[in-house]
Amino acid sequence: MMQLGDRIKSARERACLSQAELASQSGITQQSLSNLERGKSRSLNGDALLQMARALGCSPDWLVYGDGASSSDSAALREDEQLLLSIFRGLGREEKRLVVRLLRGLTAASES
Repeated sequence: MMQLGDRIKSARERACLSQAELASQSGITQQSLSNLERGKSRSLNGDALLQMARALGCSPDWLVYGDGASSSDSAALREDEQLLLSIFRGLGREEKRLVVRLLRGLTAASES
């Protein structure tokens, strides 16, 4: 049976996030995340847990207890979505902003 640290690491890798990225998005240090993943720590405050679950796209219940689906929508990303996400995560902050603006513009144009 997977433990908390195993579930966090598995979900983090599936989301193509580094420990530093997930720690930052969760409001904890990279060292704390490393300790969680290695089973050296089992404590995670509620706010950090919610932020981590949101960043990983899974439910807090799945992270803590292994209950329910590991994905918030219980559907895996399609191959094209995974590719886009992987490319996006490799961009710098300014490039990410440009991509978001471009996508918003495309969405607005297609709704017109």
